[in-house]
Amino acid sequence: LDVMIELELDFVTCDRTGHKLTKSSPLRLFGNWALGMAMNLLFWIRVRDSQSGMWLFRRSILPLMTLTSDGMAFSEEIKIEAFTNPDIRAEELPIYYRDRQGESKLNIWKDGLINLLFLVRKRFGLLNRPLNETSAPTDAST
Repeated sequence: LDVMIELELDFVTCDRTGHKLTKSSPLRLFGNWALGMAMNLLFWIRVRDSQSGMWLFRRSILPLMTLTSDGMAFSEEIKIEAFTNPDIRAEELPIYYRDRQGESKLNIWKDGLINLLFLVRKRFGLLNRPLNETSAPTDAST
């Protein structure tokens, strides 16, 4: 938070890839790399850790984003929205990372494929309406 304020950033995401204090499985490392490469190539942005759920942002930037995901892909999507919007000052900062306590609920293959498909659908505009868009009831008689 101090760095965000000092650098006058609107959005900060954290990169766990360079400062791990523990080892991840080769499959997880490959999955994070593959999803990161897909995101970087599809959206022409440079984010090293597309799967990190550690980020913070100023509330004022929410109206500038078109967010559709309410699942695991939300972390990718909020980064895409922040890094592709020229009105949002975004940065990725390295952090030290230790393994989580407790069991992971991640299903590596299923969740990885869902995230990859989400990236493709977002890139080509094949997503449902944004989360912040409310649907007004329509009256057929008017």
